[in-house]
Formats: sequence, structure tokens, C-alpha cells
Amino acid sequence: MIKKYSFEIFKPNWPKWKIAIADLLLNSITYLGVAKANKMLKTHQGLKNEVFINQVIKDLGHKFEYFGTENIPATGPVTLVSNHPGGADVIATIAGIAKKRTDLVILANELICVEPVVDIVLPVNTMSTKSKLDMDMVHDAYKKGKVVVFYAAGKNSRYNSKGELRDRKWRSTFLEFALQYNTPLIVLNIGGSNADIFYKVSKFRENSSKLNKIPLENFFQLRELVKPKKETIPLLFSEVIPSAYIHEKLDGFDVKEKRILSDKLYDFLYSMEKENLKFK
Repeated sequence: MIKKYSFEIFKPNWPKWKIAIADLLLNSITYLGVAKANKMLKTHQGLKNEVFINQVIKDLGHKFEYFGTENIPATGPVTLVSNHPGGADVIATIAGIAKKRTDLVILANELICVEPVVDIVLPVNTMSTKSKLDMDMVHDAYKKGKVVVFYAAGKNSRYNSKGELRDRKWRSTFLEFALQYNTPLIVLNIGGSNADIFYKVSKFRENSSKLNKIPLENFFQLRELVKPKKETIPLLFSEVIPSAYIHEKLDGFDVKEKRILSDKLYDFLYSMEKENLKFK
């Protein structure tokens, strides 16, 4: 749980004096947005969960447009799978689902797991080479009948050779949970993107043998939150895909069948339109 953004997140074993110097530098680089993010946390420290998120959206001036939120079942566990284009997609997702129901959890980078949203963000340690997530927390959310949100790519989208902003191939973990807990499934298409510098730094890192495994582009993630896009970002929630359909298409936990269905859902997401949110 993060009470404020600090270099201690990356180097928890550093001496306090080193952390203090690093934090001074981080907060002085206004472009990164660290100081502004910490100011928001302090200003709204009494708010929690979707109330905190909606206040942040209002303060910063983010503009989101939602389509299909009425498709979210009013009660019971739901599996929701989404693309992960970057920008302010996490707060947009939370705010959108909260229009229908507030009992949700979202699997997201642990850097998003600040104290006001600790109840609804399940932290994923993207740097870990072992266990990235406490799976017991996911099981607990399903048992409590919550909406569980998966960014199935596990990382922000990147531009492909055609110049399209796309997720990498989805992991099919969300289907395993949908099967196990017999839940309906909803696909969420989020518009928007990160700033150009994110992709430039990402490309530089990928081409560097020494820096390849260090996600330098993540240092620019907070900037995406505190510096909203000028345009309105659309979010499209699909019509419900019944649990019976998932069971019909998957032979238990067959790996090949999961891959086929996961790819089909991926393709559907990028074909979604406001006028047609039905999976076929």
C-alpha cells in the first residue's frame, strides 16, 4: 500500500537519506507528475475507492464517455477483460464500472495501489520474476461476488508494424477464473493512449542490451494521470457473454481451446463499435 509516491517503492532497502535525496529529485521534475500526484493524495486523503477516483477525475479534468455500462450485471461475480492502452485507463475503468456497481476489484500495477484505493486495486508486481500477484485475493473477490477486472495483456499496449495501438497477445487466465466461478464475461474496449515519450523510451529500452529488462517507460506513467488528454476517451462495455457459452466453447481447462477463445475475444474487442456491443 502506497501512502505517497516515493523512490522507496523501487529501492525499499536504501538508507533514508538516499531516499530523501531521490525523492527531492523526483518531485522537482514536474514533467513526471510525482509532486502533483502526491498533492492529490494529501488533499483527498479522507476519500476512498470510487469516491476518490471520481474526485481525481473531476479535479484533473479527464473526459471519459461510457457506452454499455447498463450491460454490467447488477449482482453476482463477473469477469471483465479489457485492453490496456495506457493513459488514465485504470481510473476510467473504475469510474465506469462504479456507475453500475461499486463492488469491484481491478488487477493493476502495484504503483496504482495507493492508500485511497487499496480496497479495489489488487497489486501486480510487474518486476517480480516469481509470484506477481497474490492469487488468494482474486479468489476471495470472486467468492464475495465482485466484478473482477483483468488487463489480460499484463502491460500497456504498444504500436505494431501497421501503426496500430494494440495489446500483446492476451493471457487466458481470466477464462480460467470465469470457468471456475461460473461467471458471465464482459469485454471492455478503452480508447486513448500514452504520450509519445512513453513509446519512445520503451523502444529505446527494447533496443538496449543493458536496459532491456528495466521498464524505464513506467517512470512516465504518473504523468499520464495528472496530465489529461484534451480529447474525450471512449469506453465500450460489451453485452454479457453468458457463462454457458464459455463452458460450451472450452473443454474444461484445455489449453488449446482457451487460446482459441482468448484470441477470438481479443479480435472482437478491436472490432467493437458504439452501435454494436454484441459478441458473435
